[in-house]
Amino acid sequence: MNRSYKNGTCAMVLAAAVASTGCATMFGGSRQLIQASSIPTGASVAAEGAAGSRTPTSLSLERKNNYVLEFSAPGYTTQKVDVQKSLRGGIVVLDILGGLLPVIVDAITGGWYKLSPEQVHAM
Repeated sequence: MNRSYKNGTCAMVLAAAVASTGCATMFGGSRQLIQASSIPTGASVAAEGAAGSRTPTSLSLERKNNYVLEFSAPGYTTQKVDVQKSLRGGIVVLDILGGLLPVIVDAITGGWYKLSPEQVHAM
């Protein structure tokens, strides 16, 4: 095999690997950390589909879903906070420029969404 053929093959394999993932999935992942804190500390916090924890904590949530975080502590009123997904417009544009496959990958994984707020505090 000549050297230029090997280099061309390596370049094609690398290009195929990059093209087979969406920009958002490649750079941001399909999950996002949400910081949860409370007064008093040690309150229980839970979201649908995620394991419960005690504050302060970081919850790793899938970007493709909306969530309701529920904070509870003995002697305190339970508090609920919405965490909503929204499209990251720049990522969608990059996916469209990259072709159909990146659009499909990021749509399925939810990689092109952002969850907000990123920090949630309950009192």
